[in-house]
Amino acid sequence: MCQIAEQLLQKDASRRLGSGPNGSDELKQQKWFKSINWHKLEAREIVPKFIPAVSGKHCTANFDEIWTNLPIDDSPASTPKAGDCNYFRGYTYVAPNAWLD
Repeated sequence: MCQIAEQLLQKDASRRLGSGPNGSDELKQQKWFKSINWHKLEAREIVPKFIPAVSGKHCTANFDEIWTNLPIDDSPASTPKAGDCNYFRGYTYVAPNAWLD
């Protein structure tokens, strides 16, 4: 599982699993997904092994209360307006890496 996770989480999108010339077929051919019948899945012919009971669109009954009781933290940044193409211009971010510190 670690190898497929590493391939999916590649920072360089051109090296990420599924970004090659075969697209999603590259992902579907991984041994982790060998047992999936992709044609039946796409046709919605596969019955899930577990269907969670939900009481509505915003039901959180299937999540542990440790998460649902947390305070809601809203972002201090304003929401970009539609058509604001310059909102992230010049923005860069590199996650801190403990291995390099």
